[in-house]
Amino acid sequence: MMNKKLTKILVVDDLVDYFNLLQDYFDDTPYKLIHAESISRGRQLLSADIRAVILDLNIGEENGWDFLIELKRSRKTLQIPVIIITAAPTFESSAMAELLGAFGCLSKLSSGDEVVNTLTEAIESRR
Repeated sequence: MMNKKLTKILVVDDLVDYFNLLQDYFDDTPYKLIHAESISRGRQLLSADIRAVILDLNIGEENGWDFLIELKRSRKTLQIPVIIITAAPTFESSAMAELLGAFGCLSKLSSGDEVVNTLTEAIESRR
């Protein structure tokens, strides 16, 4: 493992199996994924050193759209890039994600390279 400090990414998704898949994708990258299985837990884990959020739209009974709006309305979290990840993205969900301030909207079926590259672009766009 690298001695270099890893960039922390918050993943808000209720599916542990999907989080584990993401961890595999990010295994040899400079990123450390932190898992929140609910939006309320995501709020608790948000901190100054979180550099991006990967957010599922359907988290049990909770709504990822509402959390995205909350993140983009707060001065503390406005600049944190958010990538929406969903099982069935549509043109409408992609457009809505962009309209609400997300960096992008990806399918949960996206390749590991696509997820890592999109996240890297999102973080670099904020530097």
